Amino acid sequence: MEIELSESMERFVQEQVVEREYDSVSEYIRELVRLDQKRHAREQMERALLSLVASGDD
Repeated sequence: MEIELSESMERFVQEQVVEREYDSVSEYIRELVRLDQKRHAREQMERALLSLVASGDD
């Protein structure tokens, strides 16, 4: 997989790797993906709960 970033984004990623003490850019990107997966799962759960609550109002 290849990812193209602007120079400013690439600098930001490199800074985060150093500041947060990741071993590599790949480790940092994997962490971002894991966080996004958790966010997505939370949003799905919230939608399901809201649907259940709404269906109980009938």
